[in-house]
Amino acid sequence: MSTVNTDNLELIERYEVHSKWQVNNGNQYNLRANIEIYDSYDSMYYIVNEPFSYDIQNRIREIISKLERYIEYNNSYIEDPVRYLLNLYNKMYKGSDNYEELREAFKYYVIKERVSYGILSFPLSDINVEDISCIGPENRIKVWHKKYNYKGWLSTNIMFNQEELDRTIRKLAYRTGKSISILRPTLESVLPEGFRLTATWRKEISPLGSSFTIRKFRSEPYTMTELINYGTIDTFTAAYLWMMTELKKFIVIIGPSSTGKTTLVNALAYLVPPNSKIVTIEDIRELNLSYHNNWKPLTTRPLHNDDTINIFDLVKLSLRERADLLILGESRGEEARLICQAAATGHGCLTTFHAETISGLLARLRSYPINVDDSMLLLIDTVVIMQRENNRTRRIYKVAENHNLKWETISKYIGNGKWIHYSDNIKNICGSNDNINNIHMLMHELDKRRKFLHYLVKLKILSPLEFSYRIKMFYAGVYKYENGRWILKA
Repeated sequence: MSTVNTDNLELIERYEVHSKWQVNNGNQYNLRANIEIYDSYDSMYYIVNEPFSYDIQNRIREIISKLERYIEYNNSYIEDPVRYLLNLYNKMYKGSDNYEELREAFKYYVIKERVSYGILSFPLSDINVEDISCIGPENRIKVWHKKYNYKGWLSTNIMFNQEELDRTIRKLAYRTGKSISILRPTLESVLPEGFRLTATWRKEISPLGSSFTIRKFRSEPYTMTELINYGTIDTFTAAYLWMMTELKKFIVIIGPSSTGKTTLVNALAYLVPPNSKIVTIEDIRELNLSYHNNWKPLTTRPLHNDDTINIFDLVKLSLRERADLLILGESRGEEARLICQAAATGHGCLTTFHAETISGLLARLRSYPINVDDSMLLLIDTVVIMQRENNRTRRIYKVAENHNLKWETISKYIGNGKWIHYSDNIKNICGSNDNINNIHMLMHELDKRRKFLHYLVKLKILSPLEFSYRIKMFYAGVYKYENGRWILKA
């Protein structure tokens, strides 16, 4: 930990974070800390205030050090280290000065250091924190805060020296089931909580020394109704993308990093018919379709020999699946050609790409190492462009259809939480069928789905469990559409 002089800073919010952790025998233990957000003219600070002073925590460290010689790392310890060490503390220190006061601090310290992630437990448990970054020892750890990122990353009062940082990275690596060392100085994996971890070891590839970044993902995925509520997307655009996904079209979602591309992919996948088969392909698993009953996730196996299984291998494998929807978490290389082939063979396809404009997307797809020719680019039906508004709110900025490589706008964000729509440009929902009656029927279906999503938002159907249940009811015909509105059948 490192102190921050807050005398000349403005306190703008204070709140409490509760951190819950479960041990092997199922017992749960809680930690808590107060978070204070301070503002200055050029930066912001995220301060973690623990309930026990540094002096008391140093005292507890001394007690732990003395107890180390008596610890037997047996099944009792493995099942519940908190209870084991509390029993040992009671046995050795009961009746001594400040026994009761130190007992609570002792329990707190054991949970923090032996069960959770140490001082990182609090930003990890804070629902407002999206990313945690450490660029090296003796540097303040920084966090990306949902509410207070208009000045960029927030500096914290958390700082590690080289020994502490190496120990922290070893613990993080151990929790992922992998290792990091001089031989393999990089690590990319997922923590048990579903958070993505990247780390580097010592000065092997970074002159600043060991480093890590933790990108947090919610244990429960965002639903389309939540994204509508947050103003990321409107009901018309959501209904359009719903129909495109169900009709097995090829959708590419582009935008800079951290604009919500993966979040949108996950939300769209929950709109497909519940009995459809979905195959997802990722380097590190970020998509969560656990409420869909026919989902097959595939992830790469990076090794340093011929047994490596990469994204290209998995996309190639997935082409042999009878998948209704094939989701490639991110297209970066030659696997983009394969997903185009998947679209050509009738699979519904959904992928993301790091590009800020459609012209930028096409330029990268045409260039080495992807080398997709125009005949394959014709297979892309729709491109969704995502951006951050004022560096905070994620928005769908534009949706465009591919009409022989001429891109016609379907939906465009105009500011103040509003979009304009160009219904006359919608052609890809209809496919090659230009029958006026069929087109009218499909446009009517689009409007019905827009109203259905509005209906779910009005009912506050936000959780993925409830939302997926309502979608199953929708496809089962439990709802009926009468007089321009949706109601449950009697």
